[in-house]
Amino acid sequence: MTQVRDTSLEAYYSIERLGEKQRRVLAYIKAFPGSTDRELAQMMNCADPNGVRPRRKELVDLGLVVECGARVCRVSGRRALTWRAR
Repeated sequence: MTQVRDTSLEAYYSIERLGEKQRRVLAYIKAFPGSTDRELAQMMNCADPNGVRPRRKELVDLGLVVECGARVCRVSGRRALTWRAR
């Protein structure tokens, strides 16, 4: 029998309490790991990355999303942080 780690339980209960926008952003980050905020916003048909950024930050604060590097963003053409689900 495998044992469930405390961190796995914490993540599970955190996901259960997510709002609809947080769930949507998390789903896109899981589907497209290594994306920037602007890339996520474009894929989600958000005109402004500020529609995505606050939810992504909340997911980071909950420990569900982590920074995974930096590269030139395909939308802005500038160097930006990239994200992945934990």
